[in-house]
Amino acid sequence: MLPPLIAVRVEDNGVPALSDEKAFTVIVNPAPTPFQVTGINIGPPGEAVITWNAVTGKTYRVQYKAKLDDSNWFDLNGVTTATGPSSVKVDSTLNGVQQRFYHVVQLP
Repeated sequence: MLPPLIAVRVEDNGVPALSDEKAFTVIVNPAPTPFQVTGINIGPPGEAVITWNAVTGKTYRVQYKAKLDDSNWFDLNGVTTATGPSSVKVDSTLNGVQQRFYHVVQLP
């Protein structure tokens, strides 16, 4: 079954009257599945490995802050483009850090 066409016709009131008509199809895709951090593991000393579910081909930035009530998030260097249903970023800047909070932002 073909999706229905939507037609738009415009006409002016000039002499002679001009008009045009275009038809198009609107396809509504399902909402994307929200992604979330699925794991944070401590790797070698001074490293954390952040894993999240992802959409293949989408690009993500991992951000962090020291305390949840801090107002600013800081970017980890670089971005990550997902090559499958999950993605990983290594934070190798933890030397001496006691705690860190992460979140992942999908870029447009």
